[in-house]
Amino acid sequence: MSNLFLKKAYSALSKKMLLLKRKAEGARLSATSIRRAG
Repeated sequence: MSNLFLKKAYSALSKKMLLLKRKAEGARLSATSIRRAG
């Protein structure tokens, strides 16, 4: 396996993880705001 392929795979994976993390944060924030409003 070439280093370039590994780098590409790693960057794609890290991007995916960042998106997931952001989604989780957004869901938690919206949940807390809804709880506060309710």
